[in-house]
Amino acid sequence: MNAGLYEMLCSRNFLWAAACFIIVFVSFVLVWPCRVVPLVEGYDSGLYLRLAESIINGEWLGAYDYLTLIRPPVYPLFIALNYYLHLPLDLFQYSLYLAGALLMVAALRQNSLPRSWTLIVFALTMLHPVALLPVNYVATEAVYCPMTTAIAAACIGIYGSFPFHFWRFFVWSIILSSVLALFFFTRPEGVWILPALGFIFFCIIFLTFLKKEMFSVVDNIDDVHHTTGEKFVSLSVIKAILYILLLIFLCICMWKGLDYSIRSKNKEVYGVKIVTELTDPGFVSAFKHLTRIMPDSRCPYVPVTRKAMEMASKMSSSFNLIYPGLAWQFNGKGWSSLGCNYMNICDELAGGWAVWAIRDAAFREGLMNDAVSSRKFFDSMAQELSIACNSGNFSCSSNMTGNIIAPPLMLSDLPRFFKSTVKIIQMFVTFGNFADEKSPPLISFPQESVERYSRITGSHWPGWCYFGGPYSHTMVMIYKWFQIAGCFVVIIALIVVSYILFHYLFNIFIKSNSVAGETTSNKINSNISSFVYLICFTGILVISRVLLVTYIDAMSFHAQLRYLVPVYPVFIAWITLSGFLCITLLERCLRVSPYINSKSTAYCFFRSYCSCLNQDNQDG
Repeated sequence: MNAGLYEMLCSRNFLWAAACFIIVFVSFVLVWPCRVVPLVEGYDSGLYLRLAESIINGEWLGAYDYLTLIRPPVYPLFIALNYYLHLPLDLFQYSLYLAGALLMVAALRQNSLPRSWTLIVFALTMLHPVALLPVNYVATEAVYCPMTTAIAAACIGIYGSFPFHFWRFFVWSIILSSVLALFFFTRPEGVWILPALGFIFFCIIFLTFLKKEMFSVVDNIDDVHHTTGEKFVSLSVIKAILYILLLIFLCICMWKGLDYSIRSKNKEVYGVKIVTELTDPGFVSAFKHLTRIMPDSRCPYVPVTRKAMEMASKMSSSFNLIYPGLAWQFNGKGWSSLGCNYMNICDELAGGWAVWAIRDAAFREGLMNDAVSSRKFFDSMAQELSIACNSGNFSCSSNMTGNIIAPPLMLSDLPRFFKSTVKIIQMFVTFGNFADEKSPPLISFPQESVERYSRITGSHWPGWCYFGGPYSHTMVMIYKWFQIAGCFVVIIALIVVSYILFHYLFNIFIKSNSVAGETTSNKINSNISSFVYLICFTGILVISRVLLVTYIDAMSFHAQLRYLVPVYPVFIAWITLSGFLCITLLERCLRVSPYINSKSTAYCFFRSYCSCLNQDNQDG
């Protein structure tokens, strides 16, 4: 064999790429026997497919009815794009998931995570039995999960490239701004990602204006004492500010551009300049005022109680028009049947089902024949309810925290929040009863619809899938115990991170700046500090999603595992970064601290572990 070829085949880059290829192949083989599975037809998969079909036919979202504008158009646009690519929808959605995983690997490598550890992240992400499941569904989670992964990767990449590598920074900024815009118009609850974005912006601003040596990018750990702060001396603060402004400008332009495009198209076709009717200010305001009425009748999980609806019919002539169509939908009838079966709430309209009940009643009364009349109706209702509440003649709460899916927040909800927090964390880590499922949930797609939409999806139902099969059960058990162990690793890492951050902030705010700068550069090298902040970032992202799902479970309706799917790849990265930090620091502590050994007590071990962080890194 040629020596050059042999050297190439044995090189680390080639072996790493070959391992990634094998992982992708195994992952692809395991999901390929599945076929696209539809969920509930009218308001979910069927609606997305119908909207995509209209886009393909050049009719934008099709003829108006009360369902046309309830969903953002981004996912139907993805389905239409896949149609023009002539790919099976599951393969297209799998490709998006793969792209998100590759971006995460690239971002972690840029932040000096070793190849072997990035390979672990990639393998665990590509074989995750729950995160991969949406690729075989017509559901927004199929694109929402890779979008979340891509946003996290872009933030990590921006952090790793700021402020020395302009083109890397620019590419990651383009990825972040474009995917973030799509993210916000795929599902309506995008606000949950803002804390993580705020943290990464804080990091780069902190990097520019405060203790720069904590964040300096050092290629060689051994040279940390010589290079810390020197690169920042040569970098003007103005240049760093321009980088930040460029990132903000790109994010705003992409978001506003997509927002304007959707609103303008809806204005052209339907006469209303909105993204969706459920986020239209008039509709949101009408529901917010409905949740204020009759606070004494407030019930958990019920946005608008039966008594509140009866009172609203006296407060608003608009609501009075639809009240007869709502009065019969109680006691397990109409839309209350879903809450009755799913949540055992039969005498009220629970959770988000109240939205559909009110819209259906308005449609049956001929108040939603077109988008313009629909908007006028809910604007009028909101105005009438507001005037009635402000008049003081009716019982209305001043609590404005209610919304279209949940009643206003109160202190009495805290015990239920605590219970839901425990439930959601347990579900997130252990997958709940996922391994016991025998068939995909909520399948109710008639055969004629299957035949109609098969040309769009490029897939034919039903198909065999590993859902509930041996592969699923085995992998779920493996990942369940991995994630349980990973939680302990994360807890240990967070304790260490808390110590590092406390020590650093103590030096900044208690000691003089000069002392802080000198001590910090000698305490923790830049590579370790970068992992500290990446652990914080990924943790904030995961926790934000868990808290959102906790709110849904405690206030609206019983949450499902599918709501947690978007952050599983980030959770994998969080566990891996935590493990790498713990092992790296432990190896260094074993070299510098004679008190750490296998016979140490847990207390002595942790004390020595932390004290070694205060040692100068003379050994690198």
